[in-house]
Amino acid sequence: MSQAFAVFILMSNYFHDVATAMPVACSFALWAILGRYDPEKHESTGFFLRLYKGIRYAFLFSWAWFISAGIIRFMTFESFEWINATEKHHEAALIVKYAIASSMMLCGTAMWLILRRRAGELLGRN
Repeated sequence: MSQAFAVFILMSNYFHDVATAMPVACSFALWAILGRYDPEKHESTGFFLRLYKGIRYAFLFSWAWFISAGIIRFMTFESFEWINATEKHHEAALIVKYAIASSMMLCGTAMWLILRRRAGELLGRN
């Protein structure tokens, strides 16, 4: 494996980790905004809608990045991550890392789906 390709894989894996955290971050941001949104004040509806669309874009982009970088990560996992972990006896840490990352994706996505429904109700949709 060339050094340039190894750097590419390393950066792809790093951004994959960032994309894994984004659904949780987007969900918490939407939760915070929903807690302060007052549908009785019509002047805030446009601002809320713009915020919601921006957070929604970040959420969807993170899922697209998660999938595309995940394919690269999956294809190079054994030769890049697993060998490095076994050399340093970090297999358990790698397994825990992926368990936490999976939980973050699942919980962040579930939270997003619940909050998305609530946002739609507040905006008069659904």
